[in-house]
Amino acid sequence: WWALFPLAVLGIAVYCLAFPLASVAIVRAVAKDEAAMNDAHFVAWRTFASVIARFKRTHRLWVLVDLGRKLVIGMLFVLSPGSLVLQLGDTLLLLTTSLLLLVQIRPYRLTQHNTLA
Repeated sequence: WWALFPLAVLGIAVYCLAFPLASVAIVRAVAKDEAAMNDAHFVAWRTFASVIARFKRTHRLWVLVDLGRKLVIGMLFVLSPGSLVLQLGDTLLLLTTSLLLLVQIRPYRLTQHNTLA
């Protein structure tokens, strides 16, 4: 198992650091020139629209909430490998909390995404 440890640390570092930092950088790149509506804004929007187009302007960082939820679910399964009931119970609690947040905050532009996500 120790042979896989560096690969696991690399994977955790990429997921915990690289993805959130890239998400913040994408949102900042699009928002930076949004008021000017210049060519740089349209290039950034065209490049990164698949990541942030589904969210309202005020909730573009909701991508980080999705990444965090997925990370916590993965960590629940890794940190409690012997207890299936604990894994399922914690996962259901996390998903219920996430759904309640989604219903309360409504971060998506389209109404059906807020109800079906």
